[in-house]
Amino acid sequence: MNHYVYILECSDHSYYTGYTNDLMKRLTTHNKAKGAKYTKARLPVKLVYFEHFDDKSTALKKEYAIKQLTRKAKEELIMKGKAMKYILFDLDGTLTDSGEGIIKSVIHALNYYDIHLDLEDLKTFVGPPLSLSFKKYGIPDDEIEHAIKLFRDRYLTVGKFENHPYPGIIAMLEELKKEYKLFVATSKPEVTAIEILKHFDMDQYFEKIAGATSSHERETKHQVIDYLLNTIGDEHQFIMVGDTAFDVIGAKKAHIETIGVSWGYGKIEDLEKAGAIAIAKTPEELKKLLECYPL
Repeated sequence: MNHYVYILECSDHSYYTGYTNDLMKRLTTHNKAKGAKYTKARLPVKLVYFEHFDDKSTALKKEYAIKQLTRKAKEELIMKGKAMKYILFDLDGTLTDSGEGIIKSVIHALNYYDIHLDLEDLKTFVGPPLSLSFKKYGIPDDEIEHAIKLFRDRYLTVGKFENHPYPGIIAMLEELKKEYKLFVATSKPEVTAIEILKHFDMDQYFEKIAGATSSHERETKHQVIDYLLNTIGDEHQFIMVGDTAFDVIGAKKAHIETIGVSWGYGKIEDLEKAGAIAIAKTPEELKKLLECYPL
C-alpha cells in the first residue's frame, strides 16, 4: 500500500499538512468539506506538495516533521516540488489509445498459428515488447520473428492509425511543456512512434521521442530509458509516466520513479505492486501530481 504526506494550500493561502493512503481521493474529500475541520472552513483547497512512503510509520513521522516547519520552510519545500523535471511518457495506453490497431494486428498474426485469445489477453499486448507477448502466448522462439512480421504487415499499413490521443492529453501536454522538459520512452519501434505522434501533431511537445530499434539492441523499456539518459545526460531530475507494470519496472531499473495512469491497458493493482508512487485517474490529476512531487 502507498502512503502519502501532503500539503494543501487553502483559500486563505494558509497551508494544511496531512497523511493519507489515497492522495487524490483525500483531496476530493477535503473539497467536499468532509476532510479536516481546518480545511472545511477554508475551501477550496489545492494540492501543492506530496511525498510518497512505503510504510505508514515513516509517513506519519514526516507529517509531524512538516507540521513543525515555519511557513517559509514549507514554501521552500513546495518550491522543491515545482523544480524543473524531465518527464518521460510511455506512448501506447498513456498518451494515445492504440488498442484497436494493436489488437487487430495481433489477431492477424495469431490466426496464422491458429491461436485464439479472449479480449483481456489480447489487451496485454498493448505496451510490452511484442517478442515477450508472443512468447507468453505460445509462439515458439524460432517463430517469434515471423509472428512480429505478420503483426507489422497489418499494423504498419493500417493498424498504426487505428489510434487516437486520450481526451485531455493534448491540453495537459501544452501546460506541462511550459514548465518542464517532456520525452517519450516507448517499446514501440522509434520510427513508428515518431510517425504516429507527427500524425496527431503531438511531436511538437517532446524534446526527444525514443523507442525500440529494428535490430533489437534497444527493445525493453529499461533499454529505451537507458538510451535516453545516455543521450540527454543522467544528471537531471526524471520521472516516468506509464500505464503498465513494465513502465514501472523499466524505470525502477534506471532508478526513476513512476506515476501510473489508470486509463490505459495495465491494471491498477499491477502498477501499485510494481512500485508506482501514485495513480492518476485523469490527465488533470496527472498534471497536479507531476507539479507537486519533489525529486
